[in-house]
Amino acid sequence: MSRSLARLRLRLAATLRRRLLGPVVGRLPQAVMRSVAEHSLRPSLAAHLAAVGPGEEASLEHYGFPADYPPAFRRDKAFDPLPMLTLHDVCVSPSSGLVWLPGGELLQESVGSLNSLLMHPVWQEELLGPVTVLGAGPPVIVHPTAAYYHWLLEILPNTLHLLRAWPGARVLTQSRPPRFVTDGLAHVLGQATDQVVRAEGPVRVSQLQLRPREEFSGFVRTADRQILRAAFQDVLDSAAPDASGALYISRAHTPRRAVCNEPALEQALAARGVTVIYAEQLGLTEQVRLFAGATAVVALHGAGLANLVWCRPGTRVLEVFPEGVFNDCYARLAFSQQLDYTYLRLESPEVPVNAVVTAVHDWIEPRSRLPAD
Repeated sequence: MSRSLARLRLRLAATLRRRLLGPVVGRLPQAVMRSVAEHSLRPSLAAHLAAVGPGEEASLEHYGFPADYPPAFRRDKAFDPLPMLTLHDVCVSPSSGLVWLPGGELLQESVGSLNSLLMHPVWQEELLGPVTVLGAGPPVIVHPTAAYYHWLLEILPNTLHLLRAWPGARVLTQSRPPRFVTDGLAHVLGQATDQVVRAEGPVRVSQLQLRPREEFSGFVRTADRQILRAAFQDVLDSAAPDASGALYISRAHTPRRAVCNEPALEQALAARGVTVIYAEQLGLTEQVRLFAGATAVVALHGAGLANLVWCRPGTRVLEVFPEGVFNDCYARLAFSQQLDYTYLRLESPEVPVNAVVTAVHDWIEPRSRLPAD
């Protein structure tokens, strides 16, 4: 194909996309504002921007991985400042958290990154559908739904920071959120659950309080871990240091990234005193209490490891990466929490049961040799 023909085909595709999807969705990513502060002088945004208040300062996190860990374990992360934004007359999705102006421009900071926006067509569908006007009342904080890791370590801390600044704000969430979202809001709000507003689809609100989402999802600020633990301090304090013993987080009911012989691994660990848990079947406060009382955690790479944020310093952790799977997000979380972390990478679809049992032998057999807090 010649270069001129390729250029013609691209222009034709872009024109067709704009005609089919409209001036906003059809022009992604041109319709996206990367930073509210950066575009604050743009007239279309200035009319809806009431304030850019102070939030988190810029910071640098260091993750102290051993020198022999491969470079895939990232050692440092520079965090940009995070402002507190007050917006007037904007549209927001209770399921994704996406915020956009009535004129159509999208605020990237509401979802984190442009990549996230482009990779989730459901957000594009929301822009083409109807928008309901939310009645007058206190300012609104959007509390969207996400996979457990991102909800627990990104969305919930954002909501906690915003509620600290605007304690009487309404909390907007989708009409039928997962159990962990319901549990989390019930614990955080206590008797003030009437602050929760549920909506099926996008709504237009008169005042929205927004703390930007991290552009690089998976990196967790110290301030976010601290405010999260503070919100559940009563549950953490109620857990005895070694009450849970050693835990294995099963993926039996979440087959994605599982290994074919996981039942054999569960059986071998259970025979040595390890408690096999199914985190997705537990209430949120039950998970908090369980991990706060754990002496050791063994798991395949998966969302249940987000609960390492509740563990006490020194808790031993073995993360098993299935064949072809790697992400250092839980390793960074473990080192940030001062946990005793190690990992095992698999080179076949099966987990070497004996190797895992041997690796954690001193943690789990006999029970009296488990590390004390």
